[in-house]
Amino acid sequence: DPAVSTQELEMRAKCGASNKLPVSPAVALTAYVRHCITKMNMCMGFSRQIPGMDRQPLGAGLQERHVKQLGAALVAAIGRDFAAPHRSIASLPITANLVTELAQAHLRACVLYQNELSNALARANMEGEEARRQERMRIWGYSS
Repeated sequence: DPAVSTQELEMRAKCGASNKLPVSPAVALTAYVRHCITKMNMCMGFSRQIPGMDRQPLGAGLQERHVKQLGAALVAAIGRDFAAPHRSIASLPITANLVTELAQAHLRACVLYQNELSNALARANMEGEEARRQERMRIWGYSS
């Protein structure tokens, strides 16, 4: 049946012919797209771990290349894994441009969040150093 996704066919084979996917194809596609964008951005949107600096974001050119490749690859995967009638979310077809825009927005948010966490860690380290300095002063009797 061309209107049945490959996931539903696999589920039917595994659980018996009368069983259907536990969710609608639109929900499965939404989770599929979200998972792919999140996983690929976290794996490919940042450089390798640098001790003391963590994983730094890729440069703008490399980020652009990554999200374009992700858009093309995800649309190809959706074409392979979902039947033609199930390749849209709320009547919005999943295109390479849409995936690229979503991936760019997600990657920007990840980078901003990483920056916020780095700034919070730097503030906490400074506050900890000040607290240790105050404690040393108290222990050695230099505090007033």
